[in-house]
Amino acid sequence: MNRAFQSHCATLSPFITSVLIALVTTSVLPGAQTNDVLNDTRSGYWLSQTKDLGVWWCEGGWKIGRERGLPDKPRGKSKPVAVSAARGEFEPAQVVLRAEKDGEVLSAEAGPLRNWLGRAAPITVQICEVAYVQVTHPTDRTCLPGWYPDPLPPVRLPLGLHAGQNQPLWLTFHVPRDTKAGDYHGELRLKTSLGAVKVPLRVHVYDFTLPEETHLKSALGMGSHSINRYHHLKQQADKEVVFEKYLQNFAEHRISPYSFYDYAPIDIRFAGQGTNKHAQVDFAKFDQAADQWLDVAHFNTFVLPLRGMGGGTFHSRHLGELEGFKEGTPEFARLFQEYLSQIEIHLRERHWLNKAFTYWFDEPAPKDFEFVAEGMKQLNAAAPGIRRMLTVQPEPPLLGQVDIWCGLTPKWTPELVRERRAAGEEVWWYICCGPHAPYITEFIDHPDTELRLWPWQSWQYDVQGILIW
Repeated sequence: MNRAFQSHCATLSPFITSVLIALVTTSVLPGAQTNDVLNDTRSGYWLSQTKDLGVWWCEGGWKIGRERGLPDKPRGKSKPVAVSAARGEFEPAQVVLRAEKDGEVLSAEAGPLRNWLGRAAPITVQICEVAYVQVTHPTDRTCLPGWYPDPLPPVRLPLGLHAGQNQPLWLTFHVPRDTKAGDYHGELRLKTSLGAVKVPLRVHVYDFTLPEETHLKSALGMGSHSINRYHHLKQQADKEVVFEKYLQNFAEHRISPYSFYDYAPIDIRFAGQGTNKHAQVDFAKFDQAADQWLDVAHFNTFVLPLRGMGGGTFHSRHLGELEGFKEGTPEFARLFQEYLSQIEIHLRERHWLNKAFTYWFDEPAPKDFEFVAEGMKQLNAAAPGIRRMLTVQPEPPLLGQVDIWCGLTPKWTPELVRERRAAGEEVWWYICCGPHAPYITEFIDHPDTELRLWPWQSWQYDVQGILIW
């Protein structure tokens, strides 16, 4: 293990350190390829086996390769599918079918879950297919090509089973907030062309309820344009319905998207002519969406779009324009301040201002620092209560002009986090096309446990938010 990673681990708790080291210890050795997650046999519990069909299960944190064999049969009774969850929590498990000849899953039904008295609980079980994508170009030298489990579409029957291959089913248990603590049991009933299967299910409900709000802030890139293109959506009504399904999925997973208002924007208009123009801001559509997604669904952040503001990345940058007035002119500054101050006042009155942030420049290089600093000053002058986020680590030319620092994960040390928080600034961190091993990543050919560790590592470092581009 290299010294940089050893130093990185030294700041973590013993539990988190042990998991990280287990994941990546040999991945940093010269010439090693160790993230063979598809054939990792440490996971899994045997359930049953016939001539044509084997059945086993594992927790949701494992990636099951298509060709991986069944776990060993236990000497005693097999362990049922078992999850533990708090009230208000979603918790997954995987049931894996390994066919010895081609076949089909014809039906799949789970529940009800009952207590020891036979009384049904409101716990629900959603069944999805674990689908596979082919990785032909591994992310880094710790990874291998192959077919990796990743998408989780709702199961569509009949579902094909292929000889010599695993087909996992993803079970998501949801424990409503009014569920009583205790132990519940039920079964997953599968009818296949290779025989019927009954899988025992056990759910332990803890005697506490998750808070409705999530304290680790998150901002995950999600745009309606990509959604519409992927689903081939043409009609406006269809676009809005599907977008809402994505938002609901984010809410269930307790993460926040960049935007919940793609189809309910803040309406900014300018009345008058020339230098007599004035801003008119209508919040009717936005407020209706914000009531649902900020107050009810408890999204804890959103990106506030800036009309007229320039921007850019390390590739290029540009000044903005507002109603024909170039950024940097007195007319632009007046109109910009006029509409943005209305937004600041409204968000403060509705108690949403602390969830809003601007994200107008991405990953500046040193050549951009002066440009970015001037833009940040302009924002602060127009609406000082709106927080300014920047995807870069703290740099001296930018100090005092950033409210939320969001650098790549390897750029942070505990000392740097403490320094910026002591200055009254927020600290977030992000991952995207980097980093690679030995750091936590979002890549398909890396272990699933990496993203599960990220919130724990955020807690350990006292980082307040996570972002994925």
